[in-house]
Amino acid sequence: AKQIGFLNRVVAAAKLEQEVETLAAQLADKAGFALLSTKRQTDAITDEMISMSAARLDADLFLTGLHDPEGREKAAAYLAGLAARKKR
Repeated sequence: AKQIGFLNRVVAAAKLEQEVETLAAQLADKAGFALLSTKRQTDAITDEMISMSAARLDADLFLTGLHDPEGREKAAAYLAGLAARKKR
């Protein structure tokens, strides 16, 4: 998620509550209209990013799955099962 820009930092579990409280305080100190406008703009951009890059994202996820050892193992088992059924 960080690599594709859906988050900007990762917080250790031990520091999570404090980080959330700090961020919430920073947001609460901002003007409501500015927050609402920013959220709407972010949502619109995210919707556009997803619709424009859905095919690329699907391909990236597929290729990542091909390199995942567990994914490769499961795919091989699935294909072996298909081959066995065809032989019957």
